[in-house]
Amino acid sequence: MFKTIFKILLYLIAILVFQELMLRFCFPLPELSNFDRVNYMKLAKLKNQYVYLRNQTWTWESQPDTNHQFIHKMNRYGFRDKEWMIEKKPGKKRILFVGDSFIEGIMAEQGSSIPKVFENELNDDSYEVWNGGMMGVGIDSYLMLSTDATAIFKPDYLFLCISGNDLSQRDPIIPETYITPEYYNKKRPRLLELINQIRLGSPVKFRWSLGSKTYIPSNEHEASPWYSKEAFLRQHVKPRLAEQMKQGKISPFRVNNLHYESIVLGQSPNLGEILPFFEYFCKKFNVQPYVVYIPSRSIVTKHYYQYDKDMCLVYCNDTLDLTQEKYQLHRKDLALECAKYNVPLIDLTEDVKLREDINDHLYWNYDEHMRAKGYEYLGKAIYQRWRATQVLSD
Repeated sequence: MFKTIFKILLYLIAILVFQELMLRFCFPLPELSNFDRVNYMKLAKLKNQYVYLRNQTWTWESQPDTNHQFIHKMNRYGFRDKEWMIEKKPGKKRILFVGDSFIEGIMAEQGSSIPKVFENELNDDSYEVWNGGMMGVGIDSYLMLSTDATAIFKPDYLFLCISGNDLSQRDPIIPETYITPEYYNKKRPRLLELINQIRLGSPVKFRWSLGSKTYIPSNEHEASPWYSKEAFLRQHVKPRLAEQMKQGKISPFRVNNLHYESIVLGQSPNLGEILPFFEYFCKKFNVQPYVVYIPSRSIVTKHYYQYDKDMCLVYCNDTLDLTQEKYQLHRKDLALECAKYNVPLIDLTEDVKLREDINDHLYWNYDEHMRAKGYEYLGKAIYQRWRATQVLSD
């Protein structure tokens, strides 16, 4: 009788051990439980429910530009990148890019993002380059992520990438602290952890992808402005584009973008404590800071006005020209502030203008983001400027 009970116990233990090993293999977890992209995305919270991006595959499309859907494979922290590990391998240096959808690489394949192109140009196994791009956020989120990621992952170089629509007259929010890393309990049974993740509404990571979700909401989803404002928006957009926006086939947030840009870019930005804080915390963690300015296409060329006008029928008249000097205030003020705090600035405005002036168009027509060749061009330009500073400092 005792032998039978002992065998049964051994059998049950073997089943539990096998189950645990299989669950750990099939459902991997990141190292940290309190670091996640969703923490830095204000727009990701809807009706008190967080829309997690981690562990999933997402798509973006713009049907007026191309029928192709662009795939975003997210790591366990929700970034379009390889997995991030806290500990560096011996001899490794780490480079982190923080920014918006232009850094994430919207409307291009995963291998064409600015950080990935930078890494390819570097072609040095002693460096790892990370993509901290987050679609739909601004300077407040950049600073929050930069602070937490710097404290946790200890990059050697940090590129704060500011896009043309990131600065305004609003007071920027400066982080008052940074998170203390909290690790998943490795001894906790994986089944219990998975149940807890489901309870929190967090996506459970299966090692093999089983589908994708779309970034762009249709008018049936309350995240879309067309959900509640269709009557107003229709008068500002050509009918064909309006229908595609309602279906989630083009970004529904493009309506009147050019008009809003003309207001924001025509005013000096409120830089507040952005630069002194950025310089301070980089020095605190012994990180070399860089600021990158990615211009709005509208201040560089008038080529895309014909497409932007189709989504700004009421407010945008034919005389609107954002390439005028009065709309160049943001990059000029940023340059002065960077010089004041001795933070290197890589302003890509002239780089973009150089290509657009010879009709080598780097952006899509209706979507405001860059084609793959645009991101590749900027990734190489940033690398060359960074490499030049390294040579001078050697």
